[in-house]
Parts: sequence; structure tokens; C-alpha cells
Amino acid sequence: MKNWKKLGEGPIALALFSAFFSKYYLDNHQIAAQRPSPRVTRASADFQANSLRRFHFGFQHALADMLWIELLQKASHKPLSRDEVSWEYAQLNGVISLDHKFARAYPFGAAFLSVFRRDRLGAQLILEKWTRYDPYNWRTHYMLGYHYFFEQKKYEEASRCMLKAASLPNAPPWLTALGIRLISETGAYFSALQVATDLYPSISEEEGKYRLKKRIRSLRFTLVKSAWERALKKFPMNQGRKPASTEEIVPLVKAELSELQTAMQSIHIHPDLEDLFREPFRFQYNPKLGKIDFNHHFDAKELTELEDTGIYRME
Repeated sequence: MKNWKKLGEGPIALALFSAFFSKYYLDNHQIAAQRPSPRVTRASADFQANSLRRFHFGFQHALADMLWIELLQKASHKPLSRDEVSWEYAQLNGVISLDHKFARAYPFGAAFLSVFRRDRLGAQLILEKWTRYDPYNWRTHYMLGYHYFFEQKKYEEASRCMLKAASLPNAPPWLTALGIRLISETGAYFSALQVATDLYPSISEEEGKYRLKKRIRSLRFTLVKSAWERALKKFPMNQGRKPASTEEIVPLVKAELSELQTAMQSIHIHPDLEDLFREPFRFQYNPKLGKIDFNHHFDAKELTELEDTGIYRME
């Protein structure tokens, strides 16, 4: 027993044991990942992260790198079909537990969980940890506030996060105004567009890129349509009557679109997305119905995709 204890305290034995533990863990995780829909609960994901944190034996950074690589190789783009956390969340939670300075895991991981896996709870937990580990970074609170508002409809929590972000050093000057605009749906759509374009360069699979492009296109459509609808709402306030034709609201529409274009300058557009951001969406005012209609000859299916994909669906 003494000899075993003495041997166990040596660096070689420690390295061998750590390597064995790592191999055992990853092998078992690989088996789970190969099942069509591995069941992951928050409790099991937390247990896994706690185990890694307690038994990494000084190899936490190597283990974190291995988990990250496995995540990138095996991540699924299919939305969750039940109210659980995803396998991808369990991986990210493990990475962060081993190395909370693994900066890329937070923004990429949360956006991936939210956009592709529809794992709203997992994304929230990742972002909440980011604010705890990096509390003086305005971006951490901004991302969490966006998620609260847009994905979970938790408006009070979202407001607190946005105000916190705006109060921190180096916060961009437009953040306070954006935080106020998040009270409206339009602000949520704009923030969704920012997150989607930030996520695009990190996606390598063609399926993922295709689905993300559909989301971006739909969000742009909604933002332009919202500009027309705001102009239609303002016209009676200015003129004391309803407009008689499309031409009468065009000046107000131009002002709304100019404001939107100014806000768009804060978005970094990947070269693959430039055509999407140049696509013209034309609308017109329908005096009989008193509403804005789409002035394009798209079939019903494509129009439905444009109206719904940006927020509710990723298919």
C-alpha cells in the first residue's frame, strides 16, 4: 500500500491516470453522441461538469480543448423536440467548467444553442456564466439581455441586462438607445440580425449556412416591412387622416429606412451575405384594407418563409 501510494504521488502515474480518465470519458461520450437523440437533462449535464472540474488532475486545458473539438465535429443543427437541454450544452458546460477563460465558448456556444438547437435554457445558462466570469465586459450583459428578451420574452430581466451593459466601460454609444428600442419588436428583430450575422463566419457546414441565410433574409424582410408599417402609423398623426395612396407615405418610409440603414452600419457583413443585404423588398399601401402589402410576385410558400423563418422556425 505504501509503495502504491508513493507511486501514485509521482508525476508519471498522475499523467497516466489523467490520460486514462480522459480517454474513458471521451469514449463514453462518443457512444452517447452516436445515438439519434441522446437524452440530456440539466442535472446530468451539471454532474458531468462538476466531475470534470474535480478530476481533471491538472489537465483541464487539454480536456477543454478535446471537448471543444468534439463539439465542433459532432454538433447537430436539428432543433430540440422536447423540453431538455442539448448534448451541445453539456459539452459547452464541460468546457467552461474546465476553463472559464475559454472565451470563444460563450458567444459562439450560446448563439449556436439558441439558433440551431432551439435550446433556450442551455443558451441562457451559458450566457449567465459568462456574465459571472467576465462581469465588466459590456458584451456579456448585452448578449444575455438580448437572449432574455428575444428568445425567452423575459422583458424585466432583459431591461436590467441592457442597462447594465450600457453603464460599463467601452460600451458603444448606441447601446443605450438600442436597449430602449428593445422594448419594441423592431429592436428584437434588429438584435436577432446582429447575432445571426456574427454567428455566420463560425459555421462551416453547408446546411447550417443555408439555414442561417434564410433566417437573415427573413429578418431583413421583417425590418423593412416594419419601417413601412411605422410610416403608415405616423401618417395620420401628421396629417390627421389616413393616406390615400402609397405615394403619400413614401417620404415617411424613406426616413424610417434611412434610420434603419444607419443602424445597419454597426453590423459586420460577411462577403457571403452581401447579396442578401442588397436584396430589395418592395411594399405598397393597400387603401381598401388599410395595411401594408408585399409588392413582390413570390408564391405563398416563399412568402410564408420570409414572414416566419426569422423568428419562429429554422427549417
